[in-house]
Amino acid sequence: MVECGAWPVRRAGRFPPPFGTGAHAARPDGGRVEGRAAARRAAVLIPMRTIRQCVGMIQKTSDCIEVRVTASSRDEADRICSAVVERRLAAGAQVVAPIESTYWWAGEIQRSDEWLLLMTTTTGRFEDLARCVRELHSYEVPQIIASALVAGTADYLEWIRRETAPRSGG
Repeated sequence: MVECGAWPVRRAGRFPPPFGTGAHAARPDGGRVEGRAAARRAAVLIPMRTIRQCVGMIQKTSDCIEVRVTASSRDEADRICSAVVERRLAAGAQVVAPIESTYWWAGEIQRSDEWLLLMTTTTGRFEDLARCVRELHSYEVPQIIASALVAGTADYLEWIRRETAPRSGG
């Protein structure tokens, strides 16, 4: 069940839990229905095209990626995020609260608290972003990995492309 404005939507062939609370729910016309079966029937079937318009037109992509890096401290994480965004190597970057990592290093299992960085960019900017991370990173072999973004909202994907486009002289 998804909401598109004030219209509850159910996808054909699925019967999720009823929308609303308790044994009643509101209908799109403002009325109320009683019971789970009635609540399910009150949901309106809306074509996927309309759903896409409600969520900003979903778009497939092959050129946008999310890059994950771990850092040894919050300060290091902040420096890396600031640098990649300032240099327009990433459209945006987030620092996730400390995580505990377990990994092999120098023939032994190691455990350490690290900070996870998530950065959005394009495949064309990945090499420059990785080079920037290596310049600022304290690790001999930092984690720098990318995952393809399969789809996203058209406006968000365009924002990534626009903000990471090389500037004249950059």
